[in-house]
Amino acid sequence: MKKLFLLVFAGLVFAALASTAFAAYSGTCGDNATWNLDDDGLLTIEGEGAVTNAEWRTKGRDSIRSVVIPEGITSLCNYAFSSAQNLETVQLPDSLESIGKRAFYNCFSLESVRMSTGLAALGEGAFYQCESLKEIALPDGLAAIPDNAFVYCSSLQRVGIPASVQSIGEYAFNGCSALEEATIPEGVTEIKISAFDGCESLRKADLPDTLERIEQSAFDGCESLEQIDLPDGVSYINGLAFARCTSLKTFTIPKALTDISWELFKGCTGLESIAIPKTVTCIDEYAFSGCSNLGEVTVYNSRLDISPTGVFENCPKVRLKGYDQSTAQTYADEQGIPFESMGEAPYVVVESGSCGTGLRWTLGDDDVLRVTGSGAMKDYTSSSLAPWADIAIDVFLPEGLTRIGNAAFYYPYYNYALQSVNIPTTVKSIGYFAFASCRNLAKIEIPMGVEEIGASAFSLAYALKTVDLPESVAVLGNSIFNSCRELESVTIRNRNAQIGSDAFKDCNKLTLRGHSGSTTQIYAEEQGIPFEALPADWSAPTYAWSEDLNAVTATRYFDGDLAQLETETVEATRVLSVAPTQTTAGQALWTSVAFENPAFEVQTTIQRIPALNDMDVLYLPGDLQKIEASTFENLSCQAVIVPSSCVEIESRAFAGCEALLYVRLPQSANVAQDAFEGCDAVFDYGE
Repeated sequence: MKKLFLLVFAGLVFAALASTAFAAYSGTCGDNATWNLDDDGLLTIEGEGAVTNAEWRTKGRDSIRSVVIPEGITSLCNYAFSSAQNLETVQLPDSLESIGKRAFYNCFSLESVRMSTGLAALGEGAFYQCESLKEIALPDGLAAIPDNAFVYCSSLQRVGIPASVQSIGEYAFNGCSALEEATIPEGVTEIKISAFDGCESLRKADLPDTLERIEQSAFDGCESLEQIDLPDGVSYINGLAFARCTSLKTFTIPKALTDISWELFKGCTGLESIAIPKTVTCIDEYAFSGCSNLGEVTVYNSRLDISPTGVFENCPKVRLKGYDQSTAQTYADEQGIPFESMGEAPYVVVESGSCGTGLRWTLGDDDVLRVTGSGAMKDYTSSSLAPWADIAIDVFLPEGLTRIGNAAFYYPYYNYALQSVNIPTTVKSIGYFAFASCRNLAKIEIPMGVEEIGASAFSLAYALKTVDLPESVAVLGNSIFNSCRELESVTIRNRNAQIGSDAFKDCNKLTLRGHSGSTTQIYAEEQGIPFEALPADWSAPTYAWSEDLNAVTATRYFDGDLAQLETETVEATRVLSVAPTQTTAGQALWTSVAFENPAFEVQTTIQRIPALNDMDVLYLPGDLQKIEASTFENLSCQAVIVPSSCVEIESRAFAGCEALLYVRLPQSANVAQDAFEGCDAVFDYGE
């Protein structure tokens, strides 16, 4: 009897528990909103206005299988249905204007959402890790897809992004491994960090013309992405943006992009080739590391800055293609990478003009300033700036230039452009403010021969760290290195150099180096600047080529004393090393004879021969057999092409042709000894 009673009692308890587990719940969830959860797991929210609390999260949340919200409700609170792990379907009213933060977070079973057509705002992480959600259509009127909106929605295959969306947040679709396509509407300017990271099935991404920035890891791990067309206006792509896109075979770099960021294409094993346009100025570390099938990389910027760290690490098939004497060629040689030449880099003049008597300047589309001629450069001022100020990145100044003008490279709001400049051995003085405010000028070499550097010549050149002034520099103007904050060492080799006031003001890292007992030591002690004495020894030799390159002079000084010097001048000879073609320049190699002084070394220098299309060329007839005496005497052409049919060139045939740079002759021709008298041309016996 006792056992029967216990069995009956247990049955009653079980029945009570069973009825309790599926009992209905209800309550208020806003000032004018109520909720009800029935025995079938249907949660209904009715009323008007905002849902401000979610009582059901503690009363039957695990029983919720569907949510229906009739018209009238305008907003859902944060975490409204968070972790309702059995929730499968949701119907939202068109009156709903906003969904709060992580409203459907971790709703693992959610398969279907009928979205409100009036939705204007979606909270951060609203559908975070809704693993069963396969598709969703976002309404027109939604302004932004927030951070983490659909993170780890691993079944999501399709998402409709309306034209009203102007922003896609960080990690918005991260880990949506089933997502196949994405169309980003016009108006979106930025794809943020990891927005589509880990979208393994993404085959196509249509990007808007308004796009400007792609942030770190935006498409990292999109293994099915074979092609992506970036609009020309994209000017910034951060590291890892396309890393591990293993199906990506080609990639067109947009015109506005200047930097290929770190690890940008890391692990893109399908990438076979890529062209780096002229607009790109640098490639950062590990940019193409692990691109095991990458073959031809074509570089159109002859001054491209390529990181020495792992750019093509684990790229066994890579080969570089670029211009002669380019940084790409240098990098390939240093890294042991095959290099294919495209000839000499094309040069298009953007601006040109006079910059002094006997001097002309040209500014190319590569932002390189080239000065030609000889003489002193004209002076500029803060109110009459040099035409290349804040534009020229590199500067090539000619042998024969005697003075760099005042404010030649000065720009009042800081010159961030100028990075390098050569100072010829013929320069005697550098004007005041010549390189003032050149923030990115990190190195300057002052050659022997410069005697005076004007006031404030290098003031505010923040990137300068070391400067070595040769024995010839006798005058350093006032404030010459004022506020060069990173300047660590200035060596002044002239024992009696005149140093102006405030020459090193606010150079707090500076140590001055000079000879014991020199004016430099006295100045350093007076100004409280650390001083380091130079050892008494011969200076390193300096070499100066004559204007016509026929001779070179070597000079060295003992212990900074200009009176104690050794100097020697020797002749040089020239051979053609590269013949010019119609479109590419040639080269002649000048080599000095050996110096008697063993401290001086044999010197070489390159003479550029313009492409034939860039010279005034005399093409002689193909059947010509003889050029008679004095036929072309004193002709003003720059090049002569003599046909292979020619067997004789008589006396003074080209005598006095002072402009002549290049002559192509048949080897078999009999040339009179004075046929080219007074000509300084390079001869090419090519036929």
